[in-house]
Amino acid sequence: MMISNGKKKFLLAAALVGLSAVALAPTNVVNADEIYYENQYGANQNYLRYEAVDGQLKDAEIVNNRTFDELAYEASDNSYVKVDNGGSVTFTAKEGADGLTMRYSIKDGDKGEVKVYVNGEPMRTFHLDSNSAYQYVDGSNVYDTKATDHSHARFSFDEVHGFFGVHVNPGDTVTIENNGVELALDFVELENVPAPIPQPENSISITDSAYGAEDGQDSTVAFEKALKAAIEQKKTLYIPVGEFKINKKIDFTADGLTVTGAGMWYSKLNFTTNAKGQGGFEIGHDSNRLTFSNFAMTSALTSRYDHFR
Repeated sequence: MMISNGKKKFLLAAALVGLSAVALAPTNVVNADEIYYENQYGANQNYLRYEAVDGQLKDAEIVNNRTFDELAYEASDNSYVKVDNGGSVTFTAKEGADGLTMRYSIKDGDKGEVKVYVNGEPMRTFHLDSNSAYQYVDGSNVYDTKATDHSHARFSFDEVHGFFGVHVNPGDTVTIENNGVELALDFVELENVPAPIPQPENSISITDSAYGAEDGQDSTVAFEKALKAAIEQKKTLYIPVGEFKINKKIDFTADGLTVTGAGMWYSKLNFTTNAKGQGGFEIGHDSNRLTFSNFAMTSALTSRYDHFR
C-alpha cells in the first residue's frame, strides 16, 4: 500500500496474458508501479483512536500475547496495558475532542473505577463492571459463568463512553487513572462530538405532550404510543436528548418507518428489565424499509446466550 496526496492508493500487481486456441501468446508485462486503485470509500469518523500501548505509562506494563485463550488475544493488535491500582496511562490529543470512549477489561465479577484527567485536572469518573462481558465455551456448550474446569472465556472486553465536560484541544493531555481492581486498557477514542441533531420535519417526538416520555423516567407507554402514531401517520419517530427507560421488549411491524435521535451521545433508550427475551425491538416479518439512526441503546440483559428470544 502506498500513500499519495493524503489518499490511500492500493497497489495492483497485474500481468495481461493473451490466450489462443493452440498456445499461450507472449505475456504482456505491465509495470506494477503504474497501476493503482485509489480508495475513495469508507466512513469519515469524528474520533481518533489512541492505543494504550502508545501512551505514557505509570505503574503499568504492556502485555502482548498471540496465544489463543489469553486476554491479549482479544485486544487490538493482541496487546493491552495492564494498569495497577493507582497507575495510569496518559495520551496527548492530536485533534480536538469532547468525548471519550474506552475499551477495557476487568476480571469477571469485579467492579472498578477510573478517573479521567485533562491536563492534570479531574474531569469525570467511570464506574466499571464486567456485567456485559464474558461468556464461557466448553466444546459446543455455552455458559454465562465458568461452569466447568475446561471452559474458555470469550468477550472479555467492554466499553464505556462519556463527555469530558470540557473541550480537549490538540496538545492537551488525557490521563486514565485506575482506582480499583487490576485494569486491562486496550485503547481510547477521543471524539469531536457534533451538536445535537434537531427534530426533523414531518416527525413525532416521544416527548410531545400527546405521548409524554420523560428523561430519566420509565417511558414505555409513551414510546409505544408515539411509535404507533408514527407508523399510522407515516411520520419519522424522533428520540430527543435524554435517557428514556423502557421496561419491556418493543414489538412492531412497519413499512417505511424511520426512528432517529439527536445523536448517539445524546439520545438513549435504556431497556431496564433483565427478563429473558424482553430487551430491544422485535420487528415483524412483514416489515420493510426501516431506518434506525442517531441514538444509543443499552440493556439490563447480561447473558450473551439465548437471552433475546
